[in-house]
Amino acid sequence: MTTRLARFLLAANERQLDWPRAEDRRAHLHQMISQHELAVTHVTRRAGRPYVLVLTRTKALFTREAAERKTWSSDLEWLTQTARLFGAPARPTRRLASTVRGLGKS
Repeated sequence: MTTRLARFLLAANERQLDWPRAEDRRAHLHQMISQHELAVTHVTRRAGRPYVLVLTRTKALFTREAAERKTWSSDLEWLTQTARLFGAPARPTRRLASTVRGLGKS
């Protein structure tokens, strides 16, 4: 995956990326996005040269990330409760809890 595409997917404040790319690079990006089932629409705006690949993050991306965070939180709760049965501290360390909360956030 290209660095620019990865930055776009991780950026919390970017919803759309207008990316001028030559034909072979656009085709490669279209293929990668489809192959990896990324939650972005990808169309080519055919005006000027080079044509512009327009990527738009879809609501599915945010819905999926929210669901993952919910799963991680409930998993952390389960692990905490289970650990108590084996004499572990009653609460996870701050570092572990903040790491789990931060997973998947852009």
